[in-house]
Amino acid sequence: MATKKEVNEVEEVITLSTGVQVVFQPMSQNEVQDLVLASFSGMNLNKMKEEDVLQHGDKILRYNTTLIQDGVHLVGGLDTAIKTLGLSKNWVKQLLRSGKVLDADLYDLDDERDQEILFLRFYGFKTEGDFQVLTEKLLSTG
Repeated sequence: MATKKEVNEVEEVITLSTGVQVVFQPMSQNEVQDLVLASFSGMNLNKMKEEDVLQHGDKILRYNTTLIQDGVHLVGGLDTAIKTLGLSKNWVKQLLRSGKVLDADLYDLDDERDQEILFLRFYGFKTEGDFQVLTEKLLSTG
């Protein structure tokens, strides 16, 4: 049975480029600092060449995944989002077979929140604009 995050009047519903609707829960300043330090300690992304950034892709992926898991919830639940994108009911198995999920052992594939995180990570967020909104909404301190 699908679980849904309740959306109240103060939460802004955002439609991603994929058509998936989400709400964001901004992170505390301490959470932001811990995440940035753990992800990018000793790195200056602004001064890196593109090929250097790609060498640290695993850190960037983990950073974005942490943002998604800590602060993004689907509106209407996972079943609604799956239907929005026209995915099959076996989308998790298909995703795992694709070889894209290099850290599958970190997820309980029977847990709906873990499935939601995988869905958002691999299907919900696609464009640079989606990831820009992710960063703006979750790391906003004002």
